[in-house]
Amino acid sequence: MESGYLAFDKIAPLLCVSTQKDSVLFAPYDEKELRLLLPFMKILLSDYKVILRSRSFCEHSWNDMQKIFDDLLADVHFSVDSSWQMQTKNYLDCFCLVCSLSTMRYSFPILALSPSLVLSDKKDCMNKHLGEIMPCDIDVLTFKGKIDALYANQSLWREKISLYRERNVYNFGHSSKWLAEFMIQKFNL
Repeated sequence: MESGYLAFDKIAPLLCVSTQKDSVLFAPYDEKELRLLLPFMKILLSDYKVILRSRSFCEHSWNDMQKIFDDLLADVHFSVDSSWQMQTKNYLDCFCLVCSLSTMRYSFPILALSPSLVLSDKKDCMNKHLGEIMPCDIDVLTFKGKIDALYANQSLWREKISLYRERNVYNFGHSSKWLAEFMIQKFNL
């Protein structure tokens, strides 16, 4: 049944995708991934805003990594989103999501019309229409070059993901209406 994803109905009316974004969203899945992403966050702060999507494990990591986080928090281009539900504005301000295990890698592009950059050694862990994959052991300068390329190609990614969303995400923003009409018709309600 092609009803779509009901959760998008609530979010879709709030989406007003900017044409030129200036932030990168990092969404580590666990503390190990957070430690992997820290050098990448640091190198981007000279050119971009960086938003860290906090999870409960971060609270435990803050004490162990206090100096590192103090350095990051002192930078005006760094912010932490520790809200229970992800702030829609943070999706919309970011031209890229960087993660590894997080399932946000699939929802972020659909909502923000911006790609996910997945750090993984698995070659098939990301749909090529929604983002790209880079190996976990990538050096920071190569990573920075990839982010710069994603930044420069925002409009191309927006078009590519928009077309993918149109073709593959059924009833985006209207799935509850579609489902209600289907049930009325199918079950004579």
